[in-house]
Formats: sequence, C-alpha cells, structure tokens
Amino acid sequence: MLSRLSRIATTKSMLVMNAARSFAAEAQGKLVSVKINGNEYKVPEGMTVLEACQAQGIHVPFVCHHPRLKPLGKCRVCVVEIRGDEFPIKTSCNTKVEEGMDIWTNSPKARSASNEALKTLMAGTPIDTKFKTMEMDEVLTESADDCYALHRDMSRCVDCKRCARACSELQGMNVLENNPQEGGFPVVPTGYHLLKDTECISCGQCNVVCPTGAIVEQSHIPRVKQAMKAGKVMVMQTAPATRVAFGENFGREPGEITTGKMIACAKALGFQYVFDTNFGADMTIMEEGTELLERIKNNGPFPMFTSCCPGWVNMAEKCYPEILPNLSSCRSPHMMVGSTLKTYWAKKMNLKPEDIYVVSLMPCTAKKDEIERKNMWLDEKTPFVDAVLTTKELGDFCKQEGITNWDNMAEMPFDTPLGTSSGAGDIFGVSGGVMEAALRTAYQLQTGKPLEKIVVDEARGLDGTKRFSVDMNGKKINCAVVHSKFARELVENVKAGKEDLQFVEVMACPGGCISGGGQPHSNRADTIEKRMNAIYKIDAGKTLRRSMDNPEIQTLYKEFFEKPNSHKAHELLHTTYAPQYVRSREEKVEEPAEAGGEGGEGSDVGEDGVTILYGSETGTTAKAAKALQSKFKAAGISSAVIPMNKIDVESLPEKKKLVLMTCTYGAGEFPAMAQEFWENLSDESLDDDFLEGVEFGVFGLGSKAFKQFCEAAHQLDERMEELGAERVVDCGEGNEKDPQQYKTAFEPWSKEAVEAFK
Repeated sequence: MLSRLSRIATTKSMLVMNAARSFAAEAQGKLVSVKINGNEYKVPEGMTVLEACQAQGIHVPFVCHHPRLKPLGKCRVCVVEIRGDEFPIKTSCNTKVEEGMDIWTNSPKARSASNEALKTLMAGTPIDTKFKTMEMDEVLTESADDCYALHRDMSRCVDCKRCARACSELQGMNVLENNPQEGGFPVVPTGYHLLKDTECISCGQCNVVCPTGAIVEQSHIPRVKQAMKAGKVMVMQTAPATRVAFGENFGREPGEITTGKMIACAKALGFQYVFDTNFGADMTIMEEGTELLERIKNNGPFPMFTSCCPGWVNMAEKCYPEILPNLSSCRSPHMMVGSTLKTYWAKKMNLKPEDIYVVSLMPCTAKKDEIERKNMWLDEKTPFVDAVLTTKELGDFCKQEGITNWDNMAEMPFDTPLGTSSGAGDIFGVSGGVMEAALRTAYQLQTGKPLEKIVVDEARGLDGTKRFSVDMNGKKINCAVVHSKFARELVENVKAGKEDLQFVEVMACPGGCISGGGQPHSNRADTIEKRMNAIYKIDAGKTLRRSMDNPEIQTLYKEFFEKPNSHKAHELLHTTYAPQYVRSREEKVEEPAEAGGEGGEGSDVGEDGVTILYGSETGTTAKAAKALQSKFKAAGISSAVIPMNKIDVESLPEKKKLVLMTCTYGAGEFPAMAQEFWENLSDESLDDDFLEGVEFGVFGLGSKAFKQFCEAAHQLDERMEELGAERVVDCGEGNEKDPQQYKTAFEPWSKEAVEAFK
C-alpha cells in the first residue's frame, strides 16, 4: 500500500525535476557544497534541501508542501537524513542547505521515518476506499449546502493545511482555519459556517493545492451528460486560459497551446458547436472601454473596477459593498457570449433558447456560482449559461469517455460567427490583460490614434500590484492592476482615500485566470509563468490586436446591438450588483460559550481578564491557546483568544494582561498569520514605554531539530520587555520532540501562568 500512497503523495515526474533545475539555474548568489546520497553538488545558498534534491533530479516525496506556499514541514513525509547533525531526521521542505551538509534521501533511517509519517497521515483515511473512482465522481451530488462552486469531503483530509494556507497566504481571505477543537475536522470554515455563508469568494485556490481531493470543484459533468441525452443543441465556449493548460490533463507541458485539440475533444464528446469566449472578451472591451470613456467624460465615479472576474465580484459584494457603484456594469465575457448565443445566434439558427445548452469551459470555479445569478438569466427557467466545466473537468470527462489518443487527434477550428477574436481577447487570461486590452481600444477611441506601443509592458508580469499612468488627450489616467491578496490591500487604500486611481483591473487568482481554481493541478514552480508566456505568444501571433478591429464584432453590433452601451447592450451585456449575506466570524454555529469562554477580536475581558494572542501555522498553537483558556476558566479568570492577524498592535496598551503564543518554523520564522503583527510590534517608532503597565507571558512551540528552536517566541518576549511590559512568567518552550510534544513543557508553564495572572 505504501507504494500507492507515495504515488498519491507526489508524482515522480520529470516535470517537477525540470522545474527545480530551472529554479537552480536562475538562482543568484553564493554556492555551497553539499553531498546528496554520497555525491557532491554545488547548490545556491538559501535553497531548501528539497529544492536542492529536485534540482539534481533526486526524488523526495511530500504531501503538505506546494511551491506556491511557504514551506511548513507538517506532514514529515519529505524527511531526509542529515548525517552528523544532532537531530539527523529533518523535513527537507523547510531546512536550508549549509556548507558541507551530508544529505541522504534513501537511507534506511530516512525511508523508515518517511513511511511512518505517511502511515500516520493516512490513518483513518484509507485511500483505496476513500478516493472515489471516476464512476463515483460522476454521481457526486451538486449540493448547495456548501456553495455552488466547491464540494468538500473531509473524509479525504489528511490535515496537510495546504487549503487554509492558500486561503490566507495567497488570497488573504482567511476563510478556512485550523480547527482548535479536539476530535473535529482539521480545517473548518470560519465560525464553523457553510462556505456560502462566509467570505469565501469561490476562487478555488484551496482546491488547486489540495493533494487528496478533500476539496474539489462541484462537478457539472452529470448535468452535461443529462442534457446530451435529452437531445439539446450542445454548445461549448472556451476561455483564453484553458487553451494553454488543457494539454496538462494528458501529460503535456504547461503553456503548450492546445486550442485545436481542445476543440476536437469537445466535438468528440458530443458538442455540435464550439465558440471562443475570446469573442466575448472583445465584446467586453467594447462595452467596458466605452463605459470608461463615459466616466472620464463625467468625472467618475472613480476608480472604475473591472468586473469580468466573478471571484472578485464575490469579494466586492461580500467584503466591500460600499464600492459596488465603482464596479463596471459589464458582465464577464462568457456571460456575454451566453446571452448572445440564446438571442442573436438562436434567431439566426431558428432555434428556441431553451433548446440550446451552453457549456462554458473555464479555468475558474467561481464561474459555477456566477451562472446561478438570476439577474443574468433570460427568464426564470432559462439561464444564459447552463453549465461550467473547468479545464480539469473537461480532461476528466474525456478520460471517462475514452478520448485519450492525444497524439493522433486532429486539430479543429472554432465555429463561426462567434469564433474570431483579437489578441486583446486572448490576454484576458493573464493579470493585466483586461487593462491592456481596454487601453488598446479606449485610447484609440478617445484620441483617434493607436497606442504608441500595442504591448502595455507596465500591465504585464506576475507582480501583485502594478501602477502606471496613461495620457489621453491631456487627461492623466492613473491605472492599477492587482491580483490575489493584493486586491484587498488596494481596496483598503481606496477606502481610506490613499489612492488617486481612475481604472483598476482586479483578478482573484494569482497571475489571473491562468492559475484559476479550475486549472489542472501542478506542483511545478514555473507553471504559471509558462502559461502566461503562452498567452502572450498567442496575442503576438494575431493579425488583429484590438477588439474594435474584430470584423465579427463589428457585424454583431451592426446587426444586433447597434452600438456599445446601447439599450439592447445594457439589457443583455450588463448587470447589477448587491451585497451578499455573510455570517459574522464571531457568530459561531455551536452553542455560545459560557462566561470565560472565547471572545473575538476586541472582546472585553474586563480589567482582570487575560488576552491570549496566538500565531499558528498548523493549528497546534491554536489548540494550545484554547487549552490555556480552559485552564484560566477553571481558575475563574476571564480570557479571550485572538489570532495575531486579527488584532491591531495599537490596541495592545489597553490589554493589561497579555499572553503571546507562537510557533517557529523554517529558519526562525514567524507563522504567516503572525508576521504582520511582528512587523508592527518591531516598528522602531514605538516608544519605549508603549506597553508600560502591561503584564505578559510568552510560550513558544517548535522543534529542537532546528537550530532556531522557538526563536519567534524569544523575539516576542524580548520585544515586549523593550516596550515597557512586565514579564510575569518566563518564556516557555514546547518541543515537538518531547514524549508529549509541546504539552511536556506547557503543563508546568501554564500552571505558572495561571498563578501569575490571578
């Protein structure tokens, strides 16, 4: 069984190895000499042991690690033996290489420790029975008890924490969190609510990094098959980002352009027509560019935010309802194509709208709940788009139907009249693409001349935030492009009046649609960049580079919509927004806590109460904080437990009694949820008496296998004293190598803490 589990944990593929080699080749700085399995290598200083092994093509299995997430070392499947070290068995994902290090990945000690970790991880989760077959996937219910986009099966969860880390580290949403309760599911939505009742934006990044299938997209394959059996006219449209990732389902390289074969697969499955969503992107630019020019003419409202990303729209409606008037009223490209198909095209083909079944092939899980928005339906019974298949789902669908002979599959073209697009439509798939596409057309419409450069370099690349300005007939238009967690940072600045912007593009996923929640999963570090470069290659190869130059777009407006932003265009191509209901994080599903129970951020624990702040990466520190709260409660001490990313450092002087608990991971680093807290606490502008009158204690968790054991806790302890706080209990150190792990030190330390804070 272990060999099977190892295959599930990670694939021994040349793809991963090549990515690591690429990383090594590009790494700058000093080289160090190490031995791996007896052979000497020169590797860049600062690399992890795992990266060094991968760079040499040496396989190391892992579960909790993902190249887009900070290394954690929780699963311990990636352990190696470092000979000569006091604690030779170390997790390779978060151990940095050092000069002269003697690394063994295949020694009996390393293999035994890795296999034991894998056995422990899978205990109670028998993979062979829990992992559903394709036939079982087909009957997965499309229940709305979680949300329209995602399905959770926690029986598959192995507690790797990838999903929660992606939600916080990549997206800044913090919707999934470690469950501090013993015996429950390891990861839960905030407040134990249903996903649809939280701030979840359906981006699906949790699903992208999940190694076991505990979180997957809601499958629309069954409803598509049902429509085929019912004799519907089957129509598929394909988003720009799908064509540079679809081949990965069949072992092709990321970024390989597979448009023709993707169309052929759709036709082989039974779709009579396949159109290009890029055509809808060109429509979006005609509408959105015109809307931008109207706002410039009317001096606002600014900034105008793009609206083609449903994950971002969800975020705006759930988290920032006050900015909804600033969103463009344009529907997303696939919704524009859907409404055009069931009106203009249906009439041309002499078909009833209800007889047409439109399926959108998307890189995005949030599109699945976008199509449920009733204000984008033709009528109460007829949605403009009936189903959404993700890029990964279409690959699964093909495999179910035996359509796998990739090499011998003949390429096919898009159908017309909704199959021709400009390069501007293609670049919608990358962060900055909507901005660039809009400027190509809006600038020419406003000034009467084309942009000096058709490529807007300032909008390109994978940086989280990009800012630049464009002069339009003497009027300076300040632009910004943001994606993933950087969107929240920019919106907060806009709300605070710190930004002077007229046009902002927002994409919910890192790098844009190319890394959407519905794309094939990849453990390669270079996947997103390869997909991005392929999108730019498609654009560069097009004769048409501006949406306004697309002859089929010109015909559509002449025959049907008349002009951009016309009455008919507003009816079929635009939409409205409304705040979405979100349950408060403090509004727990469970019964309310008794006196002395957990309080939320800003909870009033009284003059004698203790505020327990924690920074956790895997949930262990959160559990320790809850355990300390229980001990305080038993002693009659009121307390509140607050994660460090939910507290303002400026409020600390008001908390007269503080306990700070944090883990340390990697090279003495703070966990992600505590990093901003530590940065603010370390601010040199804070006065030496900032925390005068505050009593405190610190407890750290870590592993003595690392030289920086409990380093983060000791830094907190020293800084609190520097700011004038009074230490009433010495800094505690919980070691996971002890017989009872952190509890060995925690039990006596907590008794001292209870006495100190009475």
